[in-house]
Amino acid sequence: MFSDVFNHPQMQEWPEFMRPIKTPPSKSPVPTPQPQSEKVESPRTASRLLPLGASACVTYNRVSWLLRVRKEVFSPSEPLGPPTALHLIFCQIVGDVYGLTPCIRLNQNEKRAGVNMLSGYGVTAENYNSSSHRANVKRNIVELARTWPLYFARLFTVSGAAQLSEVQILAVSHWGVHLVKKEQSQLHILKSFALGEINSCAAPRPTSIILDGAQGRLTLHTPRAQQLAEMVTRFCAEYRKMQLKASRDASSAVRTRSPPLERLEMITSNSKPNREQEIARSPPPRREGAQSPNSPTPPSGKYSFMQFAMQNFRQSVDLEMLKVDSPTKSKEKRKEWTWKQQTDLVKWQGNPIDGPLLRLEDPELSSLAIECFECILRYCGDLPLTPEMSEVKCVYTVLMHCHKHAPLRDEVYCQLMKQTTSNKSDHPESCQRAWRLLSIVAAYFACSDHLLPVLTEHLTSAANDRRRICHGTAAVCLANLRKTQRCGGRKNVPSVEEVTAVSAGRSARRQIYRLPGGAERVVNTRCSTVVADVISELCTLIGITNEAEQQEFSLYCIVQGDAFTMPLAADEYILDVTTELHKAAQPFYLIFCRSVWYHTLKHDASPLYTEVLFNQVAPDYLEGLLLRLGSPNLPPSVVRDMALIAALLHRAADLSHPPSLKEVKFLLPKPVLSLREPRPPQWLALVQTSWGQAAGLSVSRAKHRVLQVLSNWSLFGSSFFAVKRVMGENDNWQEHILALNRNGVHFLDMVTHETIHHWPFTEVISTRKVRSEDGALFLDMKCGNLLQQRVTRLQTEQAHEISRLVRQYINLEQENLMRNRHH
Repeated sequence: MFSDVFNHPQMQEWPEFMRPIKTPPSKSPVPTPQPQSEKVESPRTASRLLPLGASACVTYNRVSWLLRVRKEVFSPSEPLGPPTALHLIFCQIVGDVYGLTPCIRLNQNEKRAGVNMLSGYGVTAENYNSSSHRANVKRNIVELARTWPLYFARLFTVSGAAQLSEVQILAVSHWGVHLVKKEQSQLHILKSFALGEINSCAAPRPTSIILDGAQGRLTLHTPRAQQLAEMVTRFCAEYRKMQLKASRDASSAVRTRSPPLERLEMITSNSKPNREQEIARSPPPRREGAQSPNSPTPPSGKYSFMQFAMQNFRQSVDLEMLKVDSPTKSKEKRKEWTWKQQTDLVKWQGNPIDGPLLRLEDPELSSLAIECFECILRYCGDLPLTPEMSEVKCVYTVLMHCHKHAPLRDEVYCQLMKQTTSNKSDHPESCQRAWRLLSIVAAYFACSDHLLPVLTEHLTSAANDRRRICHGTAAVCLANLRKTQRCGGRKNVPSVEEVTAVSAGRSARRQIYRLPGGAERVVNTRCSTVVADVISELCTLIGITNEAEQQEFSLYCIVQGDAFTMPLAADEYILDVTTELHKAAQPFYLIFCRSVWYHTLKHDASPLYTEVLFNQVAPDYLEGLLLRLGSPNLPPSVVRDMALIAALLHRAADLSHPPSLKEVKFLLPKPVLSLREPRPPQWLALVQTSWGQAAGLSVSRAKHRVLQVLSNWSLFGSSFFAVKRVMGENDNWQEHILALNRNGVHFLDMVTHETIHHWPFTEVISTRKVRSEDGALFLDMKCGNLLQQRVTRLQTEQAHEISRLVRQYINLEQENLMRNRHH
């Protein structure tokens, strides 16, 4: 236990778990003097294994505190255990829900759900230890508690970097890992990672761990790093083993699955219900080795919408109480009627609702929930559209209410799940349009952790059933929801054209992306497509499949009239960017290029790979940025390289004749033309001498050869920025060219490009962006080591891009060091 609350012993007695041991009256450590005749010597027998001790003994005695034993955590495949263990866990949950014992792991919503379920089963704070409660009821209560993310979880105190400054606790449960913040006496989940999303968890140092998963890499610090890493690794391995077993047993699982909702009315209307029908309204008991009840994609319907409705819907409690309080009706008829009413709560409804489905705490949200459901009915065609409420306006209304009122998001998701369950509408497209609206909502908003397993199960079961017409749209909904959980959801309102296209079944649009050199490629862009998706697809197109190398590429949005630009963030939604620019009528284009050059060139590169990198490097070379002019005369090796490159550039232009004197001028870097030596005729002779090495090459091969020659130059793969640096004590500003490459940070002379100062990335401690009162942007770069540090201030309008590239190079270098250690 690792919070302030957990570090103090809890004094409440819990007689069901441990009763105090009755000890004899305490004896004084100093014996009372006795007459010599009455003094009795107790036999002292020494042995070889147990020698006699001369120190004082410790024995049992009554103490003022009490140790309480709790079920702390379940492993992913752990069964509930024997009846005795089930009863102890049940008592623990009841005590926590009713407040008999303090429990920081439960929030108010979870306590309310627990109270509702317990009262429905007739379990109170006074009779919970009674033997009259059936094992099935206890299992249902435990299954409910296992859906609460922090209740069965081991808590570790952690601290994170600047972007994770709010994280105080990391919770590990049978479902996944949660980043938690403690506020007063409540725990709040900031972010969650399912076990299936975690690729690895390592403890490179005794006090730090690294979580690597689908949502990125996280570094956290904790004094119990090794124990935490081992636990997460073990749980992930156990979860993957279960998933593998579930996929193998999928066919048998389908045969034993509970009947679909469409058949429930037929089953309950039969003559006398059997034992299975009697307990059908309750969730099925957990089997040994079954799927974890809180896994992200449970394969066997553990998280049915029906079960969620029974525990959380506003009307379900009334129905349960009505069943309990109706002694005049026969048991059989009473159960049959209540079950039908329960199923109607989660099935399609063609008329407006008279109140929200969920129990909303704010009464003002009830009218908004009713309005959202009416918009859903009109959008699906179950109610007619009006001039004031068009198809697009219905979508905007739902999105607007969900944006302004977060508690409505679960309500809208439940409404859409209801309208996509057993849809019997007379409108032929009602069900399909409900799924399409669900795909739009899933691209914008995530649901609560409490609803997430239910919603995921609803989407997964529909997406995996290819017999259903809507399985493709359900798969889109599932992908959008997962993307929203990872990236935060869309931020800008969709355009009218986008809403119209999705409503008509067109979920993707053709978006043009430019490559260096002006070539264009078309990538199908969906409403949930983020920048990382486009980069991954374009990298695959040019033959880069390594994820680490793909991180070196970026997507820039070039807006006409902007002097500088920043790469788009990896989790930024493409349609958020383009929709905003289209609204402002600003001409723009999206360009894909390499922003970091850490990995070496590929030798077996595809022609498109060579084309992209060549078109990035060639302009910098011809501008002279890669060339150093420190000495009066160029080194002979550099002269030979430039002559060969000139011949290769001539061939890369698909020219087969030897270059002329006029053409050579355009094949050399600009600064070279102003040098006294070599003269133009000498350059012509040198280039024509090298022409023999280039004449027989293909255009693509000539470009690749240019990259190979330049890759040996020290400034190859650099990003160049014009900056001003403070020099001396008088704050004199001096202009430099800042070059960033895999070797570090270089300050170059404006003319000669010689390195004036250099810091490797191992000595770059931090960067900080500062804007003065007059609007000038500065970048403070702290460099050095633990003993000596120095801050260099740069003035540049590209401070954000410089800071981003420095951070990216540092991350790549750290990852490379970790890989080398593992190998």
